[in-house]
Amino acid sequence: QLQEFFQDGCNILDFFKKHRGEHFSKKGYELIGCEVPVEMDLQKNLKWVGYLDIVIKDTIRDVIKIYDIKTSTMGWNKYMKADKNKTNQLLLYKHFMAKQLEISEDKIDVEYLILKRRLYENMMYPQKRIQAFSPASGKPSVNKVMNRLQEFIDECYDDKGKIIAHNYEKCEKHKKCRSCKDL
Repeated sequence: QLQEFFQDGCNILDFFKKHRGEHFSKKGYELIGCEVPVEMDLQKNLKWVGYLDIVIKDTIRDVIKIYDIKTSTMGWNKYMKADKNKTNQLLLYKHFMAKQLEISEDKIDVEYLILKRRLYENMMYPQKRIQAFSPASGKPSVNKVMNRLQEFIDECYDDKGKIIAHNYEKCEKHKKCRSCKDL
């Protein structure tokens, strides 16, 4: 199994080297960094800490782009793209990066790069190993995520930042989940 994952990684890297221009351009772009830390103090003695996989600045439009890299067996389907538990991560990154840099959220774009370990066999058309996906990331979407975060903090933490002992109800998605049945 380790050998399979190693070979999958090599295939992804080979594909990326041949097609990197489709995702990243040298002209008009500047690498801000990889694994860029974003830290922000929250209320109740809590702190947000995140590490952004890749951050690039579009020097022509004066916009920052945050990339989050995910691996997947065969890519994300429409249900995975609609899963807010997956896509909200980048919206939180966008919000806190804007605050940290003291810029408007409008000056930050977000995108997932989904690295496919496997490709479908016997397809008529060539397939790409890298799938790009940008979730809705406007003001309404970011506000919803921030409201969800606030609800979580209010429900789970006291004023001193200690976890409130409580029997938390599972969300609808996880009611039949074997891995979290003991929650």
